[in-house]
Amino acid sequence: MVDFYKRRHKIVGGPGCGKTTEVMKILKKYFKAGLQPSQVLMIGFARATVQTLQERAQEELHLSEKQVDSIKTIHKYCRDKIGFYEVFNRKAKREFIKKLKTDTDNWVLLDTAKDTSDEEFSMWDEKTDKKLGIIFSLIGFARHERNKTLEQILEFHSNHDDFKFSRIQRSEIKYCFNNLTLFKKYNNMIDFEDMLEKALVENVHFPKYEVVIVDEVQDLTPLEWKVISKLGKLTKDLYLVGDDDQGIYGWKGADVKIFQKWPCREDNITFLDKTHRLPTKIYNLSQKIINDVDPNHRIGGVKRKIFKPCGVSGPTENLEKAAKCCNKINFPGILETLYDLEELNEIIKIDSNAILCARDWKNCQQYVRYLKYRGIEGMGLGDAKLLLFLGSWFGIKSIIFILLVSALSALIVAIPLVIIKKDKNFPIPYGCFIVFASFLYNLTGDTLFKFLS
Repeated sequence: MVDFYKRRHKIVGGPGCGKTTEVMKILKKYFKAGLQPSQVLMIGFARATVQTLQERAQEELHLSEKQVDSIKTIHKYCRDKIGFYEVFNRKAKREFIKKLKTDTDNWVLLDTAKDTSDEEFSMWDEKTDKKLGIIFSLIGFARHERNKTLEQILEFHSNHDDFKFSRIQRSEIKYCFNNLTLFKKYNNMIDFEDMLEKALVENVHFPKYEVVIVDEVQDLTPLEWKVISKLGKLTKDLYLVGDDDQGIYGWKGADVKIFQKWPCREDNITFLDKTHRLPTKIYNLSQKIINDVDPNHRIGGVKRKIFKPCGVSGPTENLEKAAKCCNKINFPGILETLYDLEELNEIIKIDSNAILCARDWKNCQQYVRYLKYRGIEGMGLGDAKLLLFLGSWFGIKSIIFILLVSALSALIVAIPLVIIKKDKNFPIPYGCFIVFASFLYNLTGDTLFKFLS
């Protein structure tokens, strides 16, 4: 038992502190000591994380494409272990929503061909799926908290204090859960939570590894941590890599406290305390926020090293890294509170490259109107470029037809939407109507054009 805790490690570091670089150094030592890549497993939270790890491993550790396949997301790893199932993808989701409105005895009459080419799991969200999105988000949330049965999910709903979930009736949860379960069983399908739950069954065996490295662990839910725990029991050295200050996925059930409380000897905790990414002003703001957090709620407590900005002190062998640090100091970044959109005039110039981010589309609309007022194109005249391409393909006179038909069809769609939404600024992409008009022109050619003329 003592040896078990000796072989558990934590690597803790903020944004740009070199967590991936530290992982590469650790693996180099193992491989130099004779460890084979097949004896190592690397788990990433998101696909982007996995892709970065794979690219770095190929470049710095000289691993082959086949060898870097052992670097996967936790869901991909579980799916590989549980056998063949169809994926609950976007087409399956549309099919399910259609069947949800009918009696289960008539489902067979609505069957359509499955789309097995789409390996992307479909997610539920409130924006596109309205109330169903809220219901299935609750069910997914509950399952990540390790509530598998309907009774457990209903109890989770009763005890949850999120206001949006309070609008859901127990009968609605029961109806949706039972029908989704039936639909997946009928089609031999699995969703994200199924992959994790099925991998935890006793007769699903994980192989033994010498080293397992799990990245971005602060974003894992209790259900995902259960998978890591199962892996850890068969692993000699387990490395948990993350930052408890960046635990921002609580809305989907992530529990950073599990990372903080995971048993580990103090001398096996590595703190990476210098960021090579954050400009000085951004760093200072982050420190003000972090300093408001009780030290006892962070890994290392009061003994934790102070997070430092990028800087150069003393001789350095890596001149390129030193130059980057100097740039962070010389260009400290911009951090300002804006009280009026007109203040952006001094920040965003006509030829600027900028990204404007907001929590949701509703909050983006004021910036869209501002950019239009300034005459700044958000996406680089995409519709005009599309028309130019279609004109060169079909001929100049086709543009008149395409503009006329696309405008009419856009009005036909827009007017009811504006009435329903009661919002004159409701955004409608125009490109799809251009494509529809060009498709119509391709089918009819000059015949319809002459008729309209």
